[in-house]
Amino acid sequence: MKKVYFLLVVLLASASFNSSAQDGSKETSPVGIKKNDINKDGIVSLDEYLATEKVNATKMFQHIDANNDGKLDAGEQKDVDEVMKSMYSAPVAPAEKSKSNMSM
Repeated sequence: MKKVYFLLVVLLASASFNSSAQDGSKETSPVGIKKNDINKDGIVSLDEYLATEKVNATKMFQHIDANNDGKLDAGEQKDVDEVMKSMYSAPVAPAEKSKSNMSM
């Protein structure tokens, strides 16, 4: 289960784009552009994004398919569900709470 949790965290983080430009320029994080910009034009199209995410999804499936039978059984899916539930129901850390209160 730790392997599934780690993999999900890594894949979710790698799928995120982080636009750091506030002045309207096209500056974006190198991770998102370099990883997903297949034709190297500086822009990630939907097709490019989906192509790279298919690779990530395939890798994730292979890791969570614990018995390597090419199928997810109820036990394997339960592990994934538990990880996802814990990721999205985790309490907000005190430092994050204070940041969100400042923006109000």
